[in-house]
Amino acid sequence: RDEESWSERATGVPWFHQFINRPVRGPEHHLSGRIIVSTERASVELLLIGHTGQVGGALLKLLARAPLGYRIRALAHRAGVYWFREPQHPAEVKLDELLPAGAWLDRRGVDFLTLDVATARLAAAGGAAVIVDCTASAEVARRYSKWLAAGIGVVTPNKIGFAGPQADFELLQG
Repeated sequence: RDEESWSERATGVPWFHQFINRPVRGPEHHLSGRIIVSTERASVELLLIGHTGQVGGALLKLLARAPLGYRIRALAHRAGVYWFREPQHPAEVKLDELLPAGAWLDRRGVDFLTLDVATARLAAAGGAAVIVDCTASAEVARRYSKWLAAGIGVVTPNKIGFAGPQADFELLQG
């Protein structure tokens, strides 16, 4: 129970188990307009950045046990992004099978992409999409406002996106 409590606090899971707060799509809405998407009624596609770290790994394990509509669309780390052509239930993701091995990945329905290409695909797919950033990377955090503007929700257990220059913080606030 203590380990589970730590994992939930570290990943922010209690908040996004119930709701996802994301920008309304469309030019007629201001970025600060929000809709609530219940994960019990809709499938939510996740791009998880930092799945090999402690927090990202703990989140993946929690999602595998959660009876909710989360689907892993992509897993990202420093070398690139594993993009699943068909979203995967978190319990079905086999991390030990994901090696950058060209044709091997292709036969299993996995593309190896850059983060920019993967987030563009996620935005173009429509539907409920969330990027979960479990890194402590300022480079990744600088992309939050772009992702939010594209209609992709952002969840992070770190403070980097909010601890930079005031202008960057104001961009995130919409």
